[in-house]
Amino acid sequence: MTYGALSATGIVDPNVKEVIHPIKDVHFVEYPDPYRNSWGIDGYENPTELSNRALDQIEKKVKELNEDVAGIIIEPIQGDAGVVVPPEEFMKGLRELTEEYGIVFVDEEVQAGMGRNPRKLKWTKAFQEARLQRAKSK
Repeated sequence: MTYGALSATGIVDPNVKEVIHPIKDVHFVEYPDPYRNSWGIDGYENPTELSNRALDQIEKKVKELNEDVAGIIIEPIQGDAGVVVPPEEFMKGLRELTEEYGIVFVDEEVQAGMGRNPRKLKWTKAFQEARLQRAKSK
């Protein structure tokens, strides 16, 4: 794993990260898990409420960083977290937020198989005007 990837991953134990000293300018916000989230919102029953809460948190972080954000990286379908899918309106709202602030949006769907079947891209509706860059893991 590269230094940058190690800094951006959420699956490495925090104690290990302290020893390795990853890039300090990488920040994390809570993922809008419909089942397990700190807000106590049932995202299956109230997907809009969960999406809005998560998007508000992200916008607050962007403003806290004086809008000096190079990019937002998200793995929309959390593979290592147990195949967790956020509400669809969250992804659309995240795309709108990145456009509003001029932030690069990085949709990391390697585990989910992005591009294996272009008709099945999970977030196609949210990104119809976006440019797509594809990479394949080994």
